Amino acid sequence: MSVKVIHEEINRFLKSSDPEVLCIKGRWGVGKTFAWTRFIHEAIEISVLRDYSYVSLFGLNSLEDLRYSIFENTVPLEDLRKSNSSNFKQKLAFLIIIAKKL
Repeated sequence: MSVKVIHEEINRFLKSSDPEVLCIKGRWGVGKTFAWTRFIHEAIEISVLRDYSYVSLFGLNSLEDLRYSIFENTVPLEDLRKSNSSNFKQKLAFLIIIAKKL
């Protein structure tokens, strides 16, 4: 599959307002993460998404692991250049506040 086809599909995915999952698959080390990072930064202006989550399935062993990873890696698109650790800390603080109310 050519890079042009991948780029077009990522742009279609980011322009869509329907909740979707995009899976990029290939051998280890071929540049999947590199390509995604490059394309997402190029497409910030065309995206209608508010938030997104990038998850690598490497090392995930259960559906619970996947759900946690999606939660942990969800970021507002406009804050894409910020650190994931600060976003995680904000989410964790929010959960602690919610848990205290229960």
